[in-house]
Amino acid sequence: MTERMLPAQGRILIVKMSALGDVVHALPVARALRQALPGARIDWVVEEKARGVLEGNPDVDRVLVTKTSKWRRCPGLSSLREIAGLMGKLRGGRYDLAIDLQGLVKSGIITLLSGARLRLGYDPDYCRESLSALFTNCKGRPASREQHVVEQHLELLKAVGISRNGPVSFPLPHSHEVDRAVNYFLASLPGGTPERLVAIHPGAGWVTKLWPLERYALLADRIRRELGGTILILWGPGEEAMAWGLKEKMKEEGHVACPTSVPEMISLFPRCRLLVAGDTGPLHLAAACGLPAVGIFGPTSPLRNGPYGVPASVAHIPLPCSNCYGRTCPYGVECLRILTVEEVFTRVGALVGRLQWNGPRCNVGVAS
Repeated sequence: MTERMLPAQGRILIVKMSALGDVVHALPVARALRQALPGARIDWVVEEKARGVLEGNPDVDRVLVTKTSKWRRCPGLSSLREIAGLMGKLRGGRYDLAIDLQGLVKSGIITLLSGARLRLGYDPDYCRESLSALFTNCKGRPASREQHVVEQHLELLKAVGISRNGPVSFPLPHSHEVDRAVNYFLASLPGGTPERLVAIHPGAGWVTKLWPLERYALLADRIRRELGGTILILWGPGEEAMAWGLKEKMKEEGHVACPTSVPEMISLFPRCRLLVAGDTGPLHLAAACGLPAVGIFGPTSPLRNGPYGVPASVAHIPLPCSNCYGRTCPYGVECLRILTVEEVFTRVGALVGRLQWNGPRCNVGVAS
């Protein structure tokens, strides 16, 4: 299978629905496709909660939104209409190529429903649910399981003769209106917009990725006291109480951020010097923005899922059960329980030593 078999004006569908960090990691696929086939139409199927990272992307012509969580939770007439509407858009797309980057049965079904003559996906043993491979007719296999997932996705494109041209990039939407709101919030902090702004995001989508709030508080205090950083606590949907809980546990001064949805984070990260977070969407969005980061990793592999393409450090203690990707743990999430504040602070200090505290802030890769 070669690139020449894909029409120059062809229609391509990317299926990568969630979560936020996973969608961010797939952005270079759209860029590689756009560079190889500049006349192609590229659509993307994504969950509603992650759509903000795609809207305004110059490499994506149309964003098709799914609401699978809502459809399972509320299986009524409204959901049926929404499902029928999505199916109509898929069939109306007349796709030449559909790419399943999710590796789940539901993503495989959507790939099949697209009607694309060529349906690309991973080999069964690289799929998160091996049955999803039944819905694709062209398979790819990364060089290694420990290869970063960004590289794995780009390797998959080689099965249809497409290779990236140039450095990996992550175009992101940019809102001047959101910029103004974020600037107003930062200017309202005591002393005005801080020069050494360190963002901390304590939340995560899985309980097995959560480092204890008490340790985040001790870490934040040391960053403030010993490194002179100004602490800004980020939070996403359902995490506001956690953010305020972290602030209450701190002895040094800290600030809870304004609501930090995807557009706010994209605007905020260029104004920061460093992010500390677990393996969660904001960590990967920050890396896409070019922000140096310290990642706190437990059940997931930092080689496969660590901060990509930026100055970074990972706090991770390998155990015999490491890289289990478990959302529950029979061992009390020992991989995070034994990770001390001292070990994480050492990595923060080492990364700060590599950065210029008083130099220019990071350059965000936003779409123009």
